[in-house]
Amino acid sequence: MERLYTPAQVSEMLGMSVKTLEKWRWERRNLPYVKLGAAVRYKESDLKAWLDGHTIGVR
Repeated sequence: MERLYTPAQVSEMLGMSVKTLEKWRWERRNLPYVKLGAAVRYKESDLKAWLDGHTIGVR
């Protein structure tokens, strides 16, 4: 099974607040998440894909 991260873990990894992640979920931004009952989790593969999509190349 793929590793799942809590919002607190993701906020620490990305250097942003848990509230920002909450706002993004409410706004349906492009960072996918999983709902397990009331719990929110982020799949490792989704985080990697999201980061890859936000990588700026150099010239």
